[in-house]
Amino acid sequence: MTANYTPRVGDIGVDIKIDMAEDISLATALSFAVIKPDGTIATWTATLSGTQYMVHRTVAGDLSVAGIYSVTPILTLGLFNGKGQPFEFIVYG
Repeated sequence: MTANYTPRVGDIGVDIKIDMAEDISLATALSFAVIKPDGTIATWTATLSGTQYMVHRTVAGDLSVAGIYSVTPILTLGLFNGKGQPFEFIVYG
């Protein structure tokens, strides 16, 4: 998501992108654990972009509620199988 973009409820095709701050090019099982503003929990698939970014392109239903979304990246890299640093973003109505 670019810094000057304002996501809205129902938006499709928005890239949710996180910089993992290290080379994750050999990572597998990339996903985002998402807590929506209404408490709904979702898992969004993610892909690798470059060597250190995880990206999810929103589909119908992803941005279904206005408010703060909490997103935690999940991946497997070598012997590590776990979560990265959570981040938040706001979706407007």
